[in-house]
Amino acid sequence: MPVHSFRLALIAAALILFGASSGYGAGFAMYEYGARGNALGGGLVGRADDPSALAYNPAGITQLEGTGFMAGTTVINPLASVEIGGEEVDAESKYWTPPHLYVTQQLDDTFWLGFGLYSRYGLGIEYDSDWAGRYNMYEAQIQSISMSPTLAVKVTDWLSVAAGPEIMWFEFKQKKAIPFGGDPANDIDASLEGDSWGYGAIAGLHVTPNEWLKLGFTYRSKVKQKVDGEADFTKSVAAQMLYPAFFEDMGAKGEITLPDSYTFGVAVYPMDKLSVEFDAVYTRWSSFDELKINFEDDFAPPSKDSTVSEKDWNDVWRYQVSAEYALLNWLDLRASYVYDNTPIPDAHVDYMVPANDRQLYGAGLGFHITEALDLDLSYTYLDIKERDVAARTSEGIQESKFVDGHAHLYGISMAYRF
Repeated sequence: MPVHSFRLALIAAALILFGASSGYGAGFAMYEYGARGNALGGGLVGRADDPSALAYNPAGITQLEGTGFMAGTTVINPLASVEIGGEEVDAESKYWTPPHLYVTQQLDDTFWLGFGLYSRYGLGIEYDSDWAGRYNMYEAQIQSISMSPTLAVKVTDWLSVAAGPEIMWFEFKQKKAIPFGGDPANDIDASLEGDSWGYGAIAGLHVTPNEWLKLGFTYRSKVKQKVDGEADFTKSVAAQMLYPAFFEDMGAKGEITLPDSYTFGVAVYPMDKLSVEFDAVYTRWSSFDELKINFEDDFAPPSKDSTVSEKDWNDVWRYQVSAEYALLNWLDLRASYVYDNTPIPDAHVDYMVPANDRQLYGAGLGFHITEALDLDLSYTYLDIKERDVAARTSEGIQESKFVDGHAHLYGISMAYRF
C-alpha cells in the first residue's frame, strides 16, 4: 500500500474516537485490544505477530511484511450485585463497545511504522439513584482512548525494538447523593463530569533466539490527567432555603496519575501448528493514591472548596497463559486463562469498582478467509471473587458485600494485509 493510503488509514483511525465507550477491568484497566488477543488472554506479547502488537508489544510488528490493517470492537456486558441493608441490589445491565484499530507499514528491511487506537482504561457501573449506597455513588463512568504512533526497528535478525508516544483522551463521570437533614427526600444530587488529554510513552522489545521461542517485553509510562469539567447540584426546597449560596453549579478540576506497567511474555512453539504463551503484567497502581477534586468556589458550608478521597492502591501482578492451534489451513483454535489481582486494599474499597481478584476464561476462532483477509472472534467470561466491605460512614460506605460480579465479553476483529 502506498504511503498516501497509509495516511488515509490514520485519519480513519482518529474518527473512531467518537465511538469510544468504557469497559471493565481490574482496578479500571482494560486489556481488550483485539479479538485474537482477547481469546489469548492478552498473550500477544511474545507472539506479537499481527497488527494488534501495536498495543501488546509494538516491537513485534517487524514480523509483518508490507502493510497491515486491523479493526474491530469488544462488546462488554458487566454485571454486579451488592448485599447491603439486608437486601441484594443489582447494578444496571449495560453494554460497552471499546474500539480498536491498527495500521502497520514496512518501510524497508529495517524500519516499520505503526499507528494504534485502543482503550486502556474503562469503567461503567450504575445503580438506582435511591439505593442504599448512593452517598458513595450511584453512577460512575470512565472512558479513555489511546493513540500510539510507533517506530519499530529490526536491529538484528533476532532482535527488534520499538518506541513511541501515547496520546490519551480521558473522561470521568460520577453521580452521588449528599445527605441533608436526615430525610432522604431532601438529598442533594451531585453530578461531576470532566475530561482531559494526557501524554505518555510506550516501548517494546522482541527477541527470537530460535525458531521455537519468542520473548517479549513492553513498558508503558505513567500518564497524568488534569481533568477539567463541571459540578452540577440539584437541591431540595429545604436545602435551597438553608443554603442558598451553596451547592451551586460550578467548574471543577482534578488530577489523576494513571500507572506505569511492565509486561513480560514468553511464547513457545513445541510443534509447527501449536504455540503456548506465558505472560506477566506488573502495574504500579500505587501512583493512584488519592482522588482530589478542586471546585472553583466554596460549594458546601462553611468554606469547603475541595474533596479528597484516599485510594492508596497497591502494585499488582496479572498472570496470563494461552494456547493457539492451527487446526486447519483456514481455522485456528484459541484458549486462555488469566488471574488478575485487584489493586484495591480493604481500607479503601468503594462502590465505584466491584473490587476483588478476577479470573478470565477465554476462547476464540481465527478464520483465514483469503491469503490477505482474516476474521477473529472471541468470547471471554470474567468472574470476580466475592468481597466483604467494612462500613466507612463518612464516605457513604455501609457494611456490605460484593456478590455475583461477572462479565461477558464478545470480540470481533477484521485484518487485511496489502
